[in-house]
Amino acid sequence: MIPLRCHNNSINTEYRHSSTQVEGTLFKFPLTILAMESTIFRDMMELPVSLQPEGSTDENPIRLESVLKDDFRQLLRILAPPYREPVPVLTFSEWTSVLKLADMWCMDVVKEHAILTMSGLSGIDPVDKVVVGRKYGIKDWLLPAFNVILQRSQSFTEHDLERLGTLFRFPINLLAKESEVFRDMMEIPAPSQAEGLTDENPIRLDGVLHDDFVKLLTILAPPQRFKEPVPTLSFSEWTSVLRLADMWCMDVVKEHAIATMNQISNVDPIDKVVVARKYGVDSWLVPSFDALLRRSKPWDEQDVERLGLSTVLKLVELRDRLRPQTQYGFSWEIALARQEILGSVDFRGTIIAELPDFKGTSSKDLTWIERLVNVLAS
Repeated sequence: MIPLRCHNNSINTEYRHSSTQVEGTLFKFPLTILAMESTIFRDMMELPVSLQPEGSTDENPIRLESVLKDDFRQLLRILAPPYREPVPVLTFSEWTSVLKLADMWCMDVVKEHAILTMSGLSGIDPVDKVVVGRKYGIKDWLLPAFNVILQRSQSFTEHDLERLGTLFRFPINLLAKESEVFRDMMEIPAPSQAEGLTDENPIRLDGVLHDDFVKLLTILAPPQRFKEPVPTLSFSEWTSVLRLADMWCMDVVKEHAIATMNQISNVDPIDKVVVARKYGVDSWLVPSFDALLRRSKPWDEQDVERLGLSTVLKLVELRDRLRPQTQYGFSWEIALARQEILGSVDFRGTIIAELPDFKGTSSKDLTWIERLVNVLAS
């Protein structure tokens, strides 16, 4: 049991029974419960207050932004009553809620108590301990947790990899040779406990997808780079390489990726347009738009979403201006503008059959609609 701590008597009494709102839920308790453990709340209570300070009424509560209701409830279970026996029985997840807020609000004693109690819990998923240990600087948890992970028979799941991140071990100069970003990083004098020297303190590449990084290493290692046999990657996999090469200023790798991707056949022209726009490969645009205009496949909603409505409308207009030319044998010409269709062509039956406005309409209703269309057209 942790001893209750007392502080000076200068705390404003207006705060002693407060209304506190968390995620729309009102909690009513003496604010001194928080102030006894947190310098943040203690400083707030020592400020001069107005006639109706926040927390004095339910209509004007203290609002704790960016705090989850369940996390706050677990913290209050520990603080009220403050550390008296019997100690509340919380799960590892519930103690993590306590730890989260204790760390946020500089409740050092509460944080130490949470860590000590969590260390004694049994049957905890070692992945959970690694994640929490990394986030809150509990280095003593990491080595035993990693050891349990390596000894267990259970295979890694995608969720495990997502939460842990994957450790890659390779010479960092593989990246530094191609990237000025990593080259500059290696030239900075490193302390004795520099990132990357141990598994417990790796270089963390935030904002990088695991699969993208694997594809980049496939190209960079072995060091006989850009020589046959070249790894066989799909257009999508090469896009992963291109993404990181562009992010990390790997100019040679980027050029190599673009040249290789340009030789891959049977690539959806929309994929090429999207990649070309994002990474400035202007030479792909005209051939890709030309392929889109020539293909028989109709447009769908995903095409519009990926290309943009204005682009699709312009391509539809160009296709509409295409006219057969039979004067000197069959050929095509592109008119200056869309032309009116005269004569016996009637779209009304197709409109009724295919437009979503008429989906679910019975055959009897369709007959009536067709008659109405004919009347309106006459």
